[in-house]
Amino acid sequence: MDDGETWRDADFEPSLSDYAWVIWRLAWPNPMPSKIAVLARSTDGTGAVQIERKKGNQPSGATGYHRIKVTLREPLPTPAGTAG
Repeated sequence: MDDGETWRDADFEPSLSDYAWVIWRLAWPNPMPSKIAVLARSTDGTGAVQIERKKGNQPSGATGYHRIKVTLREPLPTPAGTAG
């Protein structure tokens, strides 16, 4: 959220195998409306952190952070009489 200056741990769903992608989520209370880049990187079972430089998957696996651009907007108001 600050272009990789700081990193936060995410929560994960159980992995289907040692080689499978996993679903992750990060609680982020009270974000302000803005346009940001969200980066994700992995850590292997030995604690080694994925490197930023992008590289193809041959011969030893792909590298590089996953990055998406996100536009945060004001939340829609909750209609009266409904749970928020």
